[in-house]
Amino acid sequence: MLITLIIIAWLVFGMMAAFTLFYTKDQNHQVLGVTLSDAHAQTPEIQDMLSGYKRTCILLFLLSGGLSLLLLLPTLRSYVEFFLLILVLANLFLNWSVVHKYQKKLQTLKKEKGWVYQQARIVTVDMNVVKEKGKAGIPSVWVWLFLLLSFIPTVYLLFSPAIREFYPFGFSFIGPFSQLCMVFLYYQ
Repeated sequence: MLITLIIIAWLVFGMMAAFTLFYTKDQNHQVLGVTLSDAHAQTPEIQDMLSGYKRTCILLFLLSGGLSLLLLLPTLRSYVEFFLLILVLANLFLNWSVVHKYQKKLQTLKKEKGWVYQQARIVTVDMNVVKEKGKAGIPSVWVWLFLLLSFIPTVYLLFSPAIREFYPFGFSFIGPFSQLCMVFLYYQ
């Protein structure tokens, strides 16, 4: 069980690291959520800042993975779930703070260099999109499928009473309740 929890934590850390690293890619003329032209995004200052950002994200991933190995110590085994929760929450917060810090650096560099872009004041509205409401969304099959899948922990607890000592039966309804809220939002 302990190894499974550590592997799940590593997967969470890896997904957060992948998300923060993919955030450096030019997405609609935005790097780390800051609008930059293609020429300005390739300047040495920006590239140095992005390489520092990538190093920080990789270091945070390795640090989180290394700290999770401390849970293998015998003194921490009785509080593994609590410490893993703290590690995951700390990882999420630190990833957010790294992204926020480098966004602020990019914004200050952009202001210092005078890279201000004029925005077009023309707004175009396609009236056919308004008439075809709901056709661009995800199919309802997926919404209902995920609602059904969210009942897997409940079914598992029904058929294995020994697990109910560690995981209360009421907690298994958190996922279905969350998914049911999404179903109501989907049909509004």
